[in-house]
Amino acid sequence: MKADLKVDVAIIGAGTAGLYALREVRQARKSFVVIDAGPLGTTCARVGCMPSKIALHAGHLWSSRPQMQLYGIKGTEHLAIVRSLTWNMLRWKRDQFTENATNKALSGAGENLIMGKARYLSPTYIEVTTETGKQIIEAEASIIASGSRPVIPAWLEPVKDRIVTTDTLFELEDLPPRIGILGLGAIGLEMGLALSRLGLTVIGADLAPTVAGISDPEIAEQVNMQFGKEMTLWLGNPVSVERTEHGVRLLSGEHKADVDLLLVSIG
Repeated sequence: MKADLKVDVAIIGAGTAGLYALREVRQARKSFVVIDAGPLGTTCARVGCMPSKIALHAGHLWSSRPQMQLYGIKGTEHLAIVRSLTWNMLRWKRDQFTENATNKALSGAGENLIMGKARYLSPTYIEVTTETGKQIIEAEASIIASGSRPVIPAWLEPVKDRIVTTDTLFELEDLPPRIGILGLGAIGLEMGLALSRLGLTVIGADLAPTVAGISDPEIAEQVNMQFGKEMTLWLGNPVSVERTEHGVRLLSGEHKADVDLLLVSIG
């Protein structure tokens, strides 16, 4: 098999992990190629920890109104929030972060960046499908840093058009009054708290008896109690869904609630 390019290391994925690997490979003075199917900008900057922190910050500002009065700040009862503007600001900041991360990938990899989808032909040969055709890369070693994608299980198919994931949540132009969250790991819990602090009614459900994968029973009890004050938690039971005229009905054990939108963050 004849290769179009031969390198020491092929890095598949130009996200946070891939860029870290790139730095190490460059320091080791190895020849390399970085392959990414796009878009550039890292998951963290585009749809992950960076925009979620903006949402948490905005939620903190809005939910701090009662505390402001304790420090002599008057008139807070007359404040109002326009959540569409809040979300617009989030997307604007997100785009700044993404542009910065994209520029780092472009400058770091330079001419050794190939935008395309990688497929292994053998342990050392990689076929990359690009907009202009296919290339064969021969690499003595590979680093796979291709990231992950949200999963929507088949049983949610009947309400699929009323579902968002972390890949699409930040693309909303406005937020609905009520949102359900399936999966209360780190991401689901973080977004649930942010949205609740922005004034949404949030129903969070998880098969696990606690949130965020906490295993210590004493800590779990305190966390459940504290966060349960900010958002409704349904823990330890399966959830089913029903389509309604305007949204989704969530059912879990003896619990039932209607929401406008469902955020699926189950992994």
